Amino acid sequence: MVSIVVVRRVKPIPYFIVPISALAAGIAVSIVILFFLTGGMVTPMDVLYSIWAGLSQPYVIAYIFIILTVIGFALVLSFKGGIYNIGGEGQFWIATWVVVWLVFTQPFIESLNQDISKLLLLLAGFISGFAWALVAGAIRGYIGVDEVPLTLMMNYIAYYLIDWFVMIPGKPWRDIYGYAKTRSLPSSLQYPIIPALNVSIELIAILLGVGLIVWFILDYTKLGLAIKIHGSNPRLLRSAGYNVPLIAMLTLAISGGFIGIAGVGYLCGVTPSIRVPVETSTSGFGYIGILVTWLSMLELYAVPIAAYVVSSLYNAGTTLMAMKGMQQAGITAGVTNVFIGSVLLMYALLITMSEYEIKIVA
Repeated sequence: MVSIVVVRRVKPIPYFIVPISALAAGIAVSIVILFFLTGGMVTPMDVLYSIWAGLSQPYVIAYIFIILTVIGFALVLSFKGGIYNIGGEGQFWIATWVVVWLVFTQPFIESLNQDISKLLLLLAGFISGFAWALVAGAIRGYIGVDEVPLTLMMNYIAYYLIDWFVMIPGKPWRDIYGYAKTRSLPSSLQYPIIPALNVSIELIAILLGVGLIVWFILDYTKLGLAIKIHGSNPRLLRSAGYNVPLIAMLTLAISGGFIGIAGVGYLCGVTPSIRVPVETSTSGFGYIGILVTWLSMLELYAVPIAAYVVSSLYNAGTTLMAMKGMQQAGITAGVTNVFIGSVLLMYALLITMSEYEIKIVA
């Protein structure tokens, strides 16, 4: 009798081959999908040019790159601990909402020195993301509920909570013209853009600061060591006397805190208001950051490289719309999901194939 079995490879495929192959295969799949989706109006050269437009012009994708890199750093910390934080979207937007609420209900924040005010808002963002993720972390750590569906559901709870809060009549954060959004942050709290770079000094500082802090935590603290051991052998961690549920909870919460900082950076440095419904107007960075993290193979030094490539893919959708026209080619903003989804699908397939192989047993 012949059987087909899946077995783990004795010698896995070198890990650096997977992200490179996933990118190449994902782009190839995107070319095919877009060609047939638009009846041949979007050619392979159009797709390649749209991707190259971002890769060759760093200033075009600068803010996307920074936000995705910060989220990537935060998720590496979580994923290294074996805690798969899929709730970056909720943590990102809860932090932006808390900052908007603080600015328009606590006037003293704007009256402070600008630098102090901006630091306070970053701290508020970290605490907000930390607290939102802490809920999921506690349920994961002490009850044992899988964090993947849990954090995913909390994204939608965050969406709908913010939608409701923003639209409460008569509140100081409501848009003065009645549009479905909050008022814009005062100019004193927004990050001024450097024209040549198309980003602000504050966003660059956030990128460097979060990267250094995550690196220090993982490589030079007992908590970082515990997080990495938790990701490979929780039983060893327990036998060493550590509180394993607490480590799981803190891992998810700290990751959420840093994603909250990314949310504040986005609000103050890119779009100074929140549009509702959030679930349809979101940039999706909380989800796209997951792809950045996987492509980096959980290596901090590789996160900026992965973020740069993914930023170019993200920007490619906008470039295609500008080249062909939304109505003419049937292209919408959702074309970005074709690029991101194709690469993520190829990554999932290739990472599985790199560790397992199919054998026919007689």
